[in-house]
Amino acid sequence: MARSERTSPITPAGEGKGAWLTALEQGANLLQNTTPLKDFDVYVVGFHPAKDDPQMQMEAHHFCRVVNDDLIQCILFDGNTREANLIGIEYIVSEDLFATLPAEERSYWHPHNFEILSGQLIAPGLPAAAE
Repeated sequence: MARSERTSPITPAGEGKGAWLTALEQGANLLQNTTPLKDFDVYVVGFHPAKDDPQMQMEAHHFCRVVNDDLIQCILFDGNTREANLIGIEYIVSEDLFATLPAEERSYWHPHNFEILSGQLIAPGLPAAAE
């Protein structure tokens, strides 16, 4: 099953890319290795509520790297095309790892249980059995 494209609903501030930046980008694509990003190969989509207004939610495309059984690192975008905007970084930790965090740090974390168990966090393109 092919993944459908979800374009960004936001246009970043600033002017378009000029000739110099376009040439720089093309040269980088040919000559540079993006190895660290290649391992961010787990793709899931969920909705993130605003902290102070849970009624306001935004679609968040997570491109994740499974570090180990206790830690997943994710880069979040507002779409899944080349024009998508970076909207955040997220670390998903196990209950065991969460329990080792200092109490003052725990307030910066939120559980993913509801997102996963409710079906709000999905893996597009995967059969239901694999998801």
